[in-house]
Amino acid sequence: MKKVFYVAAILGVASLTSCVKTWDCKCTSTNAYVTASNKVTAKKKDAKAACDSWQTTYKQYDPNATCELK
Repeated sequence: MKKVFYVAAILGVASLTSCVKTWDCKCTSTNAYVTASNKVTAKKKDAKAACDSWQTTYKQYDPNATCELK
């Protein structure tokens, strides 16, 4: 019975780490006083990569721009 519980727990954790959900990437530009919100539906790793990409784009116009994944 313990083995069944451990296998179920491992499968539960594995399914949670790979779940796809809607993430919000909030970007703020200090020079232009602009706040943008970009929504992406993906795994957390992929959403983080997209948010980092948006931050790189915003930094071309404002070196102090930041983006945060929520």
